[in-house]
Amino acid sequence: MAYTVLYNLAQIRIRMQRDDEALQFLTRAIHFLKMQDVEQNESYIEWVSILHNIAHIHYRAGRYEDSMQKYQKSLELLQQKGDSTSLVTAATINCIGVLYFHVSKSDTDKALSNFMSALNVRQLVLGAQNRDVATTLNNIGRVYYMRGEYDTALRLYLEALQIRESVLGQDHLDVGATIYNTGQTYHQLGLFKEAMQHYEEFLHIARKRFGNKHRDVAIMLKCMAQVHHELKEFDEAQSIYEEAL
Repeated sequence: MAYTVLYNLAQIRIRMQRDDEALQFLTRAIHFLKMQDVEQNESYIEWVSILHNIAHIHYRAGRYEDSMQKYQKSLELLQQKGDSTSLVTAATINCIGVLYFHVSKSDTDKALSNFMSALNVRQLVLGAQNRDVATTLNNIGRVYYMRGEYDTALRLYLEALQIRESVLGQDHLDVGATIYNTGQTYHQLGLFKEAMQHYEEFLHIARKRFGNKHRDVAIMLKCMAQVHHELKEFDEAQSIYEEAL
């Protein structure tokens, strides 16, 4: 079927980071489905797959409103089919939550609502010890961090970290992301020893993965120097600031 060929060509272009070409193939796939009178309510999974990919391309390009439109259309199709507790629905809701988080930082209620809905479905279907559950917990933690509710954010980050380390191993980049978030939260709470411990763990992962010249290494060194600065350990702060240059 031509749809399948067009969809697979788009997937290859996405993996090659040639998103403009991928978008052209996905647009042609939609056109093909319409030409074949493949109704959205009859073949909704194909439509949702295309819409998800288009939304992701828009998201990567920073076109958040276009991305939101496609994800919301996907969710509408899924809900029309009574598909409210599937992993596809949970993924869609989680993506909408991420977009709300980025687009409307002053209004985090919508982001939190979507993340909580996604968490409920993922825990129900996948169980508690799953990487997608951990991702959603991490996302919810980011919302609470943004709100300045650091104790709640820390609890969620630690829960996400436990799952990610168990499922992915200690050197995985997703583990590193949550370690970094946890360190930032400890820092905001004034728990400098714990913050430094997590910053050092993240630095180890970043150096192992990217080498010493990567921007994440520099960012982490600056965070560590800031801790020393706030503790009035100026010699240590200066040394690490200079290393980060």
